[in-house]
Amino acid sequence: SVAIASAAPGGIGWKDWYAVSGGDTAYVAFDPDDPSVNYGGCDMGQIERWDARTGAGRNVMSYPMLPAAMQAREMKYRFNWNAPILVSQHDPDVLYHAANVLLRSTNGGDAWEAVSPDLTGNDDAKQGYGGGPITNEGAGGEIYNTIMYVAESPHDAGTLWVGSDDGLIHVTRDGGASWSNVTPRNLDEGMINAIDVSPHDPAAAYVAYTRYKFNDFTPHVFTTDDYGQSWRRVVDGLPEEAHVRVVREDPVRPGLLYAGTELGLFVSWDAGARWQSLQLDMPTTPITDLIVQRTHNDLVAATQGRSFWILDDLSPLQQAPDSPDDDAFTVLTPRPAYRFAGGLGGGFGGGGTVGANPPNGAVIDVRVPATDSQAVTLTVHDAAGTLVRSYSSTRDDDSVDVLEVEPGHNRFVWNLRHEAVTRVPGLYVWGTLNGRRAVPGTYTVRVRWGDETREVSLEVRADPRVTASAEDFRVQAALVDRIDAELRAIHGGVVQVRDVRGQVDALVRRAGDVDGADTVVAVGGALSERLQALEDSLVQNRTVDGQTVINFPPRLNFHYIYLRSAVEGAEGEVTKGARELIDDLGTRWSDHRRTLRQLLGPDLGALNALVDEHGIPAVITTAPSPDPVP
Repeated sequence: SVAIASAAPGGIGWKDWYAVSGGDTAYVAFDPDDPSVNYGGCDMGQIERWDARTGAGRNVMSYPMLPAAMQAREMKYRFNWNAPILVSQHDPDVLYHAANVLLRSTNGGDAWEAVSPDLTGNDDAKQGYGGGPITNEGAGGEIYNTIMYVAESPHDAGTLWVGSDDGLIHVTRDGGASWSNVTPRNLDEGMINAIDVSPHDPAAAYVAYTRYKFNDFTPHVFTTDDYGQSWRRVVDGLPEEAHVRVVREDPVRPGLLYAGTELGLFVSWDAGARWQSLQLDMPTTPITDLIVQRTHNDLVAATQGRSFWILDDLSPLQQAPDSPDDDAFTVLTPRPAYRFAGGLGGGFGGGGTVGANPPNGAVIDVRVPATDSQAVTLTVHDAAGTLVRSYSSTRDDDSVDVLEVEPGHNRFVWNLRHEAVTRVPGLYVWGTLNGRRAVPGTYTVRVRWGDETREVSLEVRADPRVTASAEDFRVQAALVDRIDAELRAIHGGVVQVRDVRGQVDALVRRAGDVDGADTVVAVGGALSERLQALEDSLVQNRTVDGQTVINFPPRLNFHYIYLRSAVEGAEGEVTKGARELIDDLGTRWSDHRRTLRQLLGPDLGALNALVDEHGIPAVITTAPSPDPVP
């Protein structure tokens, strides 16, 4: 089977999203393009049309009689406790509600028509009172011979599949004018829990069938590729008592199936011929439904009492090799990454009703052969080929971020930022020097393993809620790049000043022991003072935390860092004030830069000439060694 190994950092895993709900379950349906109008079901065929804009609800039962405590045989329609409700994906004005017959409305539930005969076993012996002999239980959960599931073909509005709670499967290909019983031969009485029509083949479907209510927990998955004329049972690899509640086919890769069972989630790459666990870090729990969220290519799982779970980005499964023995070095094509406004992503707090978001940035999946003993480097380049970010699995180069790589599947996250701005060692920074955010556009991810290199394209998209234009982002990036360049020069100058001043101070101390070197001491001391004054103009060394920021006046780099945050933290737009300030700061930095060049150029040169003139040694021995070297 195909192995999905999770390697640090950021292995493949599920994220949970807690749901707050009542004790009963039922279907809801809505037009995904206009979800303001919802249809919600309840027991005994109750259905309500609810408008989120007004908060108004309306009972739209096909026959608004509540058959509480009645015998099922006396009811006009027999509805399951979880009676299916479906809005057509081809026409949002078409609504289905399933009883023992399939009902259809084209006007929001104002009127219904039956578009099928009774599609159940219709066993009169099982349509009496719900309990007895002392107390009758007629709350709706006891109604039998009902339609349990309805599936509309994504290829054809006229093709509908129906499964009943007593084990029958029917299909129509003409919108309900005629129906065919396509139940697999010799199928025992049981429940057709879910039907999934293949998104790739209109004749193919997958059925999850259960008999747990008969104390039979055997898993059953049936598949057809001829509209139910023939079936295959495909359960190899599923545990003996993992009865199957739902099967879904991946919308991108044909034959890639996901199965929700009583004992967790399973996956197959070969249309069900072989199954293996996809549990990863999800707790063992019944999986009651699955859906692939196509916009972001995520798998969402509903569970029995353990909340919703999301497997972020199905790319590793969709791009897995056909052969489980394929151990090639591979970089998977990443899904588009979003530059979220306000730095969203990466999870947030809030208690038991809040889930974890996926990583904030671009997720890059790399498969490294099991025989790995070579370094891995990962670089990101913009559309012009300019290096944006560098990572490496070796720790020899301090200029790149370190990758933790293990043989097998590795998942890395680029946080959509450029390289960080150089820091001054030991200097407190009020703000951030993280690299600026990437401009929306196309990037190239280049991964090297040993002598092999792979490249993939990565699209970075703007937050769809943001109105900034491509030109806005370009202007913003150019301004932040200018700020960063001048900040790097300032911080680099401070580092250089400190280094030179340390050498000058040491030289002055040595010169003090040399006769006739008073001029060197005076010139060197004065140069050291001017270097210190310059450093004090560029950075505030007395600021050590967020409190002392307000105790000691800010220096030049402080204003650059604050302006940087103000500009970089926005979504593309650059204010007039920001443009004015960078010009003013640039003028001040130009003055200091001239001073820096004078001090480290002519002034330092003059000192070096004096040192050479007086023959001051680089190292002075002030006392004989206790153990002289011969």
